[in-house]
Amino acid sequence: PRSGMTLMSSSENRFPWLPFWAGLGVFLLCYTMMMATQVMVLAAAMQGAMPIDGAAQAELSDSQIQAIAQDGDVMAAAIISATPPVLLILYLMTRRKPGGALDFFGLRPVRWTALGRWLGYLVLFGVAAYIAGKVFDRPSVPQWMLDAHNSAANPWLLLLAVGLFAPLSEEALRSEEHTSELQS
Repeated sequence: PRSGMTLMSSSENRFPWLPFWAGLGVFLLCYTMMMATQVMVLAAAMQGAMPIDGAAQAELSDSQIQAIAQDGDVMAAAIISATPPVLLILYLMTRRKPGGALDFFGLRPVRWTALGRWLGYLVLFGVAAYIAGKVFDRPSVPQWMLDAHNSAANPWLLLLAVGLFAPLSEEALRSEEHTSELQS
């Protein structure tokens, strides 16, 4: 073969776009599952808020629906319930890839020095964000998050959902999207 050329199988020559579309399909499946579980949690919360007096025409007002959607406990349940289907789909899709799910999810051991360095970067970023918030007169925590925290019966569950489960789902989806881009 000439220099700079790689040997490809005949199926790779005929369908070079296939990895991109397969990756996009997995991303859309995961995103749809995540949204569907969150809608189910919201619907269950709204059903629980409906009056039980047998009124067939009972409906929730827009302000009641908004209050349910911004409730910290509902938000935590929606975020936490959306994570397992996404991780399961991605695990099933990546278990046969080279390196497997451990490489895909970044679960290989990391040196303590690297963890310390990244913790230092995190602290520097937090200080810079705090200073920027003070300079530009912006709150360090958005108002919707304060409202959700204040309405949560269990604020630690909300913290777990927003601090662990939401980034986990987001990173898993971003990794799948990035992987499909690299394959194409």
